[in-house]
Amino acid sequence: MAKRFTETEIWKSQRWFRKLNPIYKLAFCYIKDNCNHSGLWKVDCSDLIDDLGLDSFDMNGFIEDVNTEFDPLNGKKIKKERLRLVKKNYLWITGFIQFQYEGKDKTVSFSAPVRTALMFLQSIDLLQESIDKGYVTLKEPLPEGWKAPKDKDKDKDKEYEKGVQGEKQSFKTMPKPENVSELPAIKIQKAIESLKIQTGQTVTVEQVVEMWDVFKIQNLTGTKYYADVGAVESHFLNWIVKKKFEHNGIGKTRQERTTSSLERLAQRGSQAIERIRAKDG
Repeated sequence: MAKRFTETEIWKSQRWFRKLNPIYKLAFCYIKDNCNHSGLWKVDCSDLIDDLGLDSFDMNGFIEDVNTEFDPLNGKKIKKERLRLVKKNYLWITGFIQFQYEGKDKTVSFSAPVRTALMFLQSIDLLQESIDKGYVTLKEPLPEGWKAPKDKDKDKDKEYEKGVQGEKQSFKTMPKPENVSELPAIKIQKAIESLKIQTGQTVTVEQVVEMWDVFKIQNLTGTKYYADVGAVESHFLNWIVKKKFEHNGIGKTRQERTTSSLERLAQRGSQAIERIRAKDG
């Protein structure tokens, strides 16, 4: 189960939230819990209405009210962009990344989950704006040459030529783990959604990234043809939905689960023997 930070004082100290009507308060919490790790919620008012038990929902009125701030000196309304509709199918919580990932120094480090979140923003042309407007304050500048997933994929495609004659167009050599780098943020989100829809499992970005590394080690052995990087990613999306994730977030194979069960059984047996010895003694 994914876990997130929440602002407990929002009900008392945030006047803009206190001024919202009850339905808008509930909707804001709903969207905050259901957005991805970049703060982007794929707009689906039908689901929102069903899940919240509503008859209808005014999205434009909701956004306008959430984006209303009140001047502490005179109480007049002023605008603050907390929410924005992006490309008509995403609702962006602008301060989500900063709130979820900032450290004690009020900056965001370039960690794995932050990196994929920023990649998702850049893929829809929001990253630079989020930095310029202070929605995200990075601890350090972006690494030199860092690019959005769509640009990185184009570069990777250029790195591989048509290759040997075989079943189909392939890498110049049959790929190994080092030939395929990070999983794009869009594919990470797709994996999370596929697992939720097809298996009912809720996983985090970190779990998907971890399983991507496992997948590459197990499958990119230099003995299998793939048409391109996209084919590797498609194989991963099919592969991951067949995996069982434990509640602690570690995906285990059947052999690993069997081994764990045998170890627990052996441990219980040893404990039982110790209790018998202690009793006889």
